[in-house]
Amino acid sequence: MDLLPYLGLAILVTTLLVVLRPLRPEMATLLVLATGGVLLVGILARLRTVLQAMATMAARAEIQPFFLQTVLKVIGLAYLAGFTGQVCRDAGEGAMAAKVELVGKVAILLVGLPVVWAVLETMLKLF
Repeated sequence: MDLLPYLGLAILVTTLLVVLRPLRPEMATLLVLATGGVLLVGILARLRTVLQAMATMAARAEIQPFFLQTVLKVIGLAYLAGFTGQVCRDAGEGAMAAKVELVGKVAILLVGLPVVWAVLETMLKLF
């Protein structure tokens, strides 16, 4: 993956933000959101390779698709909650960022609960 265009965009936008934020803070927030969206879409387009590799490894290890799907959901929730929390922080809303991250953690617990349950059931069968 060619990382340089993404890094270049981030440096360019950061430089613009240093100048823009004192003059027009609302425009700076919009610029952060737009740039974050561009970076997210750009990286999601390349995520297919990772997903295919994980699916291949899971099939070779004879892991049930349910477990792989759950792990991918947990990873996705963690990234989205972290990304959203950081956007809130960039907008100067640290309290909202903390709440968003808490919601993300609870969502991860809820999505991962069936896997934890299955592991516990397997352990109980062994003993």
